[in-house]
Amino acid sequence: MALPLSEKPHWTDVALSVYELHGASMLNTMTELVGLGGAYHLGVEVYWLEWSYGSCEQGSGVHVVHVGASRQGLFKERVPLGRTTRTPQEVVTILGELRREWLGRDYNLLRRNCAHFCAELIGRLGVQRLPTWAQSLAHTGSSLAQCLGLMAGLPEETVTNTEEEAVAAVRASSSASSSSSCTSAKSSSSEILHKETCDIVDFAFIHMLEEPFLVKLELEWRWARDYILDREVEELQSLGAKKLAQVLHRYMLCRPLQVWGASAAPRIQLPRGSLTCEKARCSALGL
Repeated sequence: MALPLSEKPHWTDVALSVYELHGASMLNTMTELVGLGGAYHLGVEVYWLEWSYGSCEQGSGVHVVHVGASRQGLFKERVPLGRTTRTPQEVVTILGELRREWLGRDYNLLRRNCAHFCAELIGRLGVQRLPTWAQSLAHTGSSLAQCLGLMAGLPEETVTNTEEEAVAAVRASSSASSSSSCTSAKSSSSEILHKETCDIVDFAFIHMLEEPFLVKLELEWRWARDYILDREVEELQSLGAKKLAQVLHRYMLCRPLQVWGASAAPRIQLPRGSLTCEKARCSALGL
């Protein structure tokens, strides 16, 4: 049974890490004065690590760092967003999906940047929405570019995956051959398609191993996944030990003392003023 949100441990906190981009101090001063936010790099802190999105030529643009340790800018502030009801395993699953959806080649300064990624991630975590000021500058720039007709000059993401092109070519050749062959040859073309597709997958895997950057991304992802799940076990064990200590303190120390105090012999109380009268009598007798 899931714990209520108010009883969730502190390590379920989600926060937004805000960095001021290098060299953007003067720009941010002007844009903040007019209510346009600033040129920030953003990351989402969840379960002891910080996740963000950036541009790269190959692989996923989702990357991970320790909280507050991004090199994209100077750390500015931490904005609490509440506590998530998602378990660490669920968060790992969400991040795995985002890694496949947010490729580095799709990065766009105005339309698909770290702020958009953070908004998507915190939306799936079920916490407070991204502050308006965190995206206002990008939204304003995008709207201005559209009004001025400059969107056509921005780079479009027209790059296609080599493996997808190869699979499409295999399917096209398969359909062409099947249309020109008889029914008895269809099973043979299907087997050829399956074999060639498997060869493509193997080629993609080998290609990834030959690319140091892709290997680095994969190793970082596996490290982060294991770190989150292992840290969860440690925190649960620590939480269980604290609760056990509280129970032992209550029932093995406090409760016996309360019982002993209630069963102790009653105190003898003298009438008020009796001790004073006895002292006066002794002094009168010279004792």
